[in-house]
Amino acid sequence: MPDAVKSLSWLFRLQRRSRPILLLGAGASFRAGIPVAEEAVRRIARTAYARHEKGLDEERCVLTASDWVPYLERQSWFISEPGRYAENFPLAVQHLLFPREFRREFFQKILRPYDDVTQGYRSLARIMVRRLCWTVLTTNFDTLAVDALRQQQPHPPQITEINRTADDLVQFSINNPFQIVYLHGAVETYRDRNLIEETQRLDEKLVSRIRPMLIECPLIVVGYRGSEPSIMQHLLDEGIQDTGGYRHGIYWCLRKGATPHPTVRQLQEKLGSNFQLVEIDGFDELMTSLDAELENEIWYTAADAPIVTATLAVDREAMFDTHPEERLSTDDLDEPLILSTLSDYCQRLHFPAITKDNYIKFLEAQGYLVRRNGKLVPTTGCVLLFGLDIHKVYPYARVVFNQDEKRQTIFEGNLITQYRKLLDLLTSPEVNPVLRLKGERKAEELPAYPERALSEIVVNMLVHRDYSIEGFSHIGFQRGVSLTFENPGGLLPAIKSKFHFYGGGRFRPVRGLTEMRNPLLADIFYGLGSMDKAGSGLVDVRDMVAEGGGETEYAVSPTDDKLSATLFQPRQEEPEKSSVARRVASTEVFVTNLLPFRVIPASVSVLRLKARFAAPRAQFFEAGEFPGHLPIWLKHAGSLYSFANFRDFPEFLRAKGELGELQRIPTTEFLRSCRSHIFPWLLGRHFEFFLYKLGLTVESRRKRAYFRLTDGEATAISYISRTGRRVTRTVVKRRGEFAHAYYESESIHYRFNELQDNWVMQVRPGYVFTRDGVVPLPPFLQTRRATRRFKFDRNPNVDDDLTFWARYLSGGQPLLSLGGVGVDDLILDSEFCSVEAPTITWDE
Repeated sequence: MPDAVKSLSWLFRLQRRSRPILLLGAGASFRAGIPVAEEAVRRIARTAYARHEKGLDEERCVLTASDWVPYLERQSWFISEPGRYAENFPLAVQHLLFPREFRREFFQKILRPYDDVTQGYRSLARIMVRRLCWTVLTTNFDTLAVDALRQQQPHPPQITEINRTADDLVQFSINNPFQIVYLHGAVETYRDRNLIEETQRLDEKLVSRIRPMLIECPLIVVGYRGSEPSIMQHLLDEGIQDTGGYRHGIYWCLRKGATPHPTVRQLQEKLGSNFQLVEIDGFDELMTSLDAELENEIWYTAADAPIVTATLAVDREAMFDTHPEERLSTDDLDEPLILSTLSDYCQRLHFPAITKDNYIKFLEAQGYLVRRNGKLVPTTGCVLLFGLDIHKVYPYARVVFNQDEKRQTIFEGNLITQYRKLLDLLTSPEVNPVLRLKGERKAEELPAYPERALSEIVVNMLVHRDYSIEGFSHIGFQRGVSLTFENPGGLLPAIKSKFHFYGGGRFRPVRGLTEMRNPLLADIFYGLGSMDKAGSGLVDVRDMVAEGGGETEYAVSPTDDKLSATLFQPRQEEPEKSSVARRVASTEVFVTNLLPFRVIPASVSVLRLKARFAAPRAQFFEAGEFPGHLPIWLKHAGSLYSFANFRDFPEFLRAKGELGELQRIPTTEFLRSCRSHIFPWLLGRHFEFFLYKLGLTVESRRKRAYFRLTDGEATAISYISRTGRRVTRTVVKRRGEFAHAYYESESIHYRFNELQDNWVMQVRPGYVFTRDGVVPLPPFLQTRRATRRFKFDRNPNVDDDLTFWARYLSGGQPLLSLGGVGVDDLILDSEFCSVEAPTITWDE
């Protein structure tokens, strides 16, 4: 027999035009504690014996096999032949489970899984979320498949359950992406088909809907023995002619060592090579292995399998952020920002990685790009999230920050950029100082506003505002008093009626109430971990602010076109004189000196050099050749290594390398090879070229760069601070007098490391000392001066230095693109990795 995982995984692959259909039997639910047919017969006999012979519930009497086995064997209909015990199931249901309500109660009890959803069903749900399987047929009554889908994050938009009630067949569709079909009905409304006459044939209307799917799709059968005429004869055997002999195949999974039922053998003989027996260890093992095998497969083709999230299961035309923006194209989007954002998004939602080769299909499948007259155009939500110059199209998509009703700062750009810049400002000491909060027995130091509360409220402001209203969002800051967030757009009707209002439009939010005005915006911010889409944001802000000694106030304008949220910090008598001595909060944010890579190239090119270029000191470029238009590479052991694809530079490829020796190796494979040490070298080469462009002096061997004297006695540069202002900083200073004079230059040491499967750049600020502002002093003089200089540095100084380097290198932007020619997917974050960890506090 063929290898089960390899054989079946082929049916799910993206290149396949059709999606496989699964048919599950009782064996699929066995691990969850739901009995298969043979065990169910024993349970029926025990329960029936207790009721009919003892007059008691099974739980209230002690029964042994010697009680109920003879009772079962005395029944005239009982089939005692070895190997046919399970065929007693419909007979036992009809003759022992009566009246009808007793039967329904019995099935409800045994179909309640005691092991919850099994790993097999969770794996199946993940496969369905990736759109590799759309429809599952089940002979079972349990809801394990549906329960597993509902446990996925984000939840599937709409799970369609067929034959669960009397009138739900109208919902059946070949195009339903999350469709569970109960072939024998559902036990809640007691539409089960376990009586002898009921197990002969299925509902004719249901069969007529299923058969067209079996014409175009392969059928995989798992955990089903094949003894029921309703399935084997009515659905499958009678459908041979209509389906063209199941030309896409039936794959019948059988546990190792098991013997196929005679009806299965009969079907196999009729179908010939279109029928395959596949040996498996079990349902859970098969689904888990398939999930792992297919982890990098996800259907991105919007026309065939639209990938949407729960927020899109509504009328899309009513949503502003889903409208096509036909004035723009994909050229108006920030590709590095998209790749960086979707990298985090897919990591959180356990989707396969997004690359520059598939992100367009992904955005189209998710509804961020749509086709109009054959042209691919972004939706409003896509433009707001990733647009390059969104103020030209949406001039009011800005946030105005007012400080003490005097100073004003306008934040513009796409919403991802606005979010990061707003958080930088709101979490800065200028806006959010640390206060010593007095309690009944002790005082503790806490920020004026909890940082998580600020993140929640900013996301709510950006995601829930009405962008069709011509007006800016506003943040009003009164030092030492409050922060007020005001947004265009009132409360949506579905939730407004459930809030409690108490004068002046003020209201109390209710946990669990949510309605998305902009589902596409909400989906991305959910994927980034910035919101939960659970209707808890405003309530959580209220609770967090209260825990920090403050208050909140929410209000809607009389005309219901503006929403405001005011956060009051703990009261300060003299805000301008507040200071921080030490922090003893229950949690603390620890900031590292690690800048994470958000996007890493998917492949590494390895080009074997021609003999005359392979030597370590060989002249590489000849007269007249100009390397400026070529990609960055690293030469090592007679080969060139680059993130760029050398095939995009054919003249260079033919001139320098051996055409037959060019390799394009996936990064994951390259990092597992013996050449993995070259990867951080290559990252360093890209960063060094980036530093050269900034005008810094780079010492590759020391992995160090520093500012040099450019004019006069000092060098000053400007950069964008956290508050959005342009700040000047002197980076080269003259020290000492006369013959002892020297120059102190700010420097940065850097190195690249892999940290828990993620690549980071470690940054260490320092100083380089020179005699003339350019050439470094000897090492022993460097050490002496550095020791003397560092003794003045304290934690705040180190934090300021790290912040300076991050802001300077990035130009105040959230991301740094280090790629260069031919490489556009090497992107470094400008925010240092941080972790919020509990701290030990001691009573004074």
